Amino acid sequence: MATVPMFAVVLKPWLSWRGVFAVAGGAVLIVTLIFQLFVKVGRERGEPPTIGNIFPLLKLPSFWILMLFLGFALGSVQGIYMMIPTFMISEVGFSPVFTNMVFGISRFVPVIALLTAGLILDKIGIRRTIFAVMGLSGLSIVFLGLFSGRWLTLTIFFQPAIGALAVPAVLSALSSIGPPGSRNVALSMTLPIASFIASGGVPAFVGFMGDAVSFSFGFILIGLFMIFLACLTPFLRLNIAD
Repeated sequence: MATVPMFAVVLKPWLSWRGVFAVAGGAVLIVTLIFQLFVKVGRERGEPPTIGNIFPLLKLPSFWILMLFLGFALGSVQGIYMMIPTFMISEVGFSPVFTNMVFGISRFVPVIALLTAGLILDKIGIRRTIFAVMGLSGLSIVFLGLFSGRWLTLTIFFQPAIGALAVPAVLSALSSIGPPGSRNVALSMTLPIASFIASGGVPAFVGFMGDAVSFSFGFILIGLFMIFLACLTPFLRLNIAD
């Protein structure tokens, strides 16, 4: 997320857009090979998704709430990430070079924010963390649709940092619902749907609104919905003291 926009700026004078994709894809293949050769952990198997493990989860309102939380938490990072360059160039009027540089540098901020996630979760608890970061993430996305100029640039830096904090908080909550034997099943059932919302639903909706009204209006609606989701936090029932 941080380096690929910069690679695009550096490689574009030398390669076509297909060449840039080829370099990025080749890098992914190399990293995948390194992972397979040198990473030895993670070979154990979790609980199978049997009826006995699935149905207790489906009966929990917290499971469905957290699925939405994770989808839009990831969407605030991944889905919004996909649409910001187009928004900055086509609607705001920034140059492609400036857009890629600002956009690329801003992706380092979530990495720094993630280093504080454990401390925040420890200090204020999972439920309060989810409420705060979901609400603030939604507010920052609303600001993407409202601000312009320097304030918009600052928001592009601020917004992904807040969204990144939401993901570990929601994952921690998911690991604490349902019977202990079905917790890995909760993650395996939630992640595909959450990823579909994040990488499919959120950018598709913002893109549709960009054609129908404006990207700004799409950001505002997504942000307001995330603020609404934050208000569902009191309904979470977690199997830990929080």
